Amino acid sequence: MGLVKFFGLLLSAASAQVLLDSGAPEDNLPWGSPVTTDQALAVGFRSLSGCNVGQSIDYANITVNTANIDTKATWIALDICPTVNNLPVCDKGSTPDRFPIHTASKRIQFQWFPSAAKKLLDDTRYWLVMTSNVVEMGQAVIWYDGRTRFGPKSDPKNDTLSAFTLSSNMDWVVDEAKDGRTVASVQIVAKV
Repeated sequence: MGLVKFFGLLLSAASAQVLLDSGAPEDNLPWGSPVTTDQALAVGFRSLSGCNVGQSIDYANITVNTANIDTKATWIALDICPTVNNLPVCDKGSTPDRFPIHTASKRIQFQWFPSAAKKLLDDTRYWLVMTSNVVEMGQAVIWYDGRTRFGPKSDPKNDTLSAFTLSSNMDWVVDEAKDGRTVASVQIVAKV
């Protein structure tokens, strides 16, 4: 029985693929961006190429600061959105997963398992988008930057980018693809 369980774990591990790992935040001086009703954040990534069997999001780990939130009223929502003209464009029919944040902490990691299948096309750019109900910037969830640096050698197609909104209209702006850039701290894992 133990051997069968072991092979089952091996198969499960073999079918999970990391699409993006931007690393944990810096320990001594983490930077990040607030997420409010007016400022949503997104991190771009590319799905696997050559799968031909289909892939979907298994889970995502995000690292945030919730130290100044209202623990009785704050929520964040996460969704996977396709890329159109280099910008995140969330499908009208897609409902982001919303969950309340009850813990105030300078550093906390959440693991998100999508409630509905988030299927991905092969070799296609997508965005992990975070929104929130917080209005006041001083009470916002802060999505920390990861420590991994991206540039021409590690990201030749400029897939790994940050985007943000300037209002609740969800008009997106994408950060420039500078060499040595960081993006929000996230690990996105697909199941194949």
